[in-house]
Amino acid sequence: MAEVLIVVLIMGIVTLAGLPLLTNSMDHYRLKGGAQEVVNALRYAQSSVISSGRQTRVIIAPNVDQIGVRQYTISANLTSGGNQLVAGNVESGTYELMEHPLKKGFDYQIQFPNEDRFKGVDITASDFDESNPVNFDTMGHPSHGGTITLALGSQQMVVTLDALTGKASVN
Repeated sequence: MAEVLIVVLIMGIVTLAGLPLLTNSMDHYRLKGGAQEVVNALRYAQSSVISSGRQTRVIIAPNVDQIGVRQYTISANLTSGGNQLVAGNVESGTYELMEHPLKKGFDYQIQFPNEDRFKGVDITASDFDESNPVNFDTMGHPSHGGTITLALGSQQMVVTLDALTGKASVN
């Protein structure tokens, strides 16, 4: 009986010693997952504009830890049957949230605080906030390049969008 007690005690000590390593690994994968989600949003917006011909916009808001992918929608009625359309009507429109490609019926807007898989991940800086979103033209070229910084505890990852190619990567 004493042997079983000693084995259980040793197993408990080993488990407690390994707990910090497990916690650090989980934090790293949460942070990495958040960075990959930013890359996925940028790549999806770029590929969507190429396939649909409709401009897309990505807003990454550090103040609310949120990613939003939007697509331009013309507000004019192009099927009204008139002979001519007023240029102002054709050129007016808004950017509406796109449907998430993996979550049918849901908008492509991700709020990190509401997602368990990104628990504790903060978007600490973004060159693509509400005042300066990245727009992809119909050829898939971004309006500008920049970086997004994500942090969890003392760990940090940076996502870069190349201004020339539109390639998004995690550094």
